[in-house]
Amino acid sequence: MRPARRPGARGPASSSSPPGPRSLWDKVVAWFVGDGDVKSKLASLGFAAMLSYSVVSNVTYGAALTFSWIGFVKAKGVSPIAEGQWPAFLAFYAGAWMVQNFARPMRFGMAMAMTPWYDNLLANMAATLRVSKRFAFGIALSVMAFGMPVFLGSAIYLLGGLPDGLGPLPPLKRF
Repeated sequence: MRPARRPGARGPASSSSPPGPRSLWDKVVAWFVGDGDVKSKLASLGFAAMLSYSVVSNVTYGAALTFSWIGFVKAKGVSPIAEGQWPAFLAFYAGAWMVQNFARPMRFGMAMAMTPWYDNLLANMAATLRVSKRFAFGIALSVMAFGMPVFLGSAIYLLGGLPDGLGPLPPLKRF
């Protein structure tokens, strides 16, 4: 008698494969690496998955960079791009970067949850602009590539990430 298959499972059920990770190390590896089927899932989701992960990743890394920049300016009183400050800022930012790497599975999960929304966005863009979905993907990436640095630079300036008197605009009363 053959073992029963799970609903939606592909292929015959196998009694030789383990039901899941058993040791703590196996659970940690499974959390970061996944079940090996991630590449095929991403390939089937296509441009929307790539766009979704790009947005989530850029927003989280951008937020980490912005908060690190502002924290550095508040702690040191000088901009990270002032002469001799870049190595100190990189050490300051390293902690935020490390947290971002540990949060990668959560970012991936969030991006995959948002993929259907981005798929609809790309389909609507393609239909509205009368272009292919691939071209709509290029437009969306271009908008993100332009908009993200503008948004982050504005956030750094407006939230006090530049010492008073530094920058193209006069000092503001900031938060």
